[in-house]
Amino acid sequence: MLLEALLTQYMNNYDAIAHAISLEMCVPIDFSTKVKAYSGKAHIESALVTLKAFEFSRIVDNANIDKAVTHGVFYCMSNTGQSCNAATRMLVPASKYQQAVRVAKLLQQK
Repeated sequence: MLLEALLTQYMNNYDAIAHAISLEMCVPIDFSTKVKAYSGKAHIESALVTLKAFEFSRIVDNANIDKAVTHGVFYCMSNTGQSCNAATRMLVPASKYQQAVRVAKLLQQK
């Protein structure tokens, strides 16, 4: 995942980032290391946790788009609040996007 790679790079360059913050803000290095650089790490980690918990439907290239979109829409709309994990996003191959939108609109009109 892109954010995991970003976090790895951030941590590999943590001391250099803290040093740059220290120079830019004219603050002691211990402040920039413990507060500012750490806060950047915490933001990236928080985004990772949020994105890993995010539910979405993924439709592959060779899928029956009509059937897959119908299933995805039904799954989302049949959730009546018992759970907060119903997928509300759908990843569709670009070549099938217009077809997926047409199917979803037809289902929404029913």
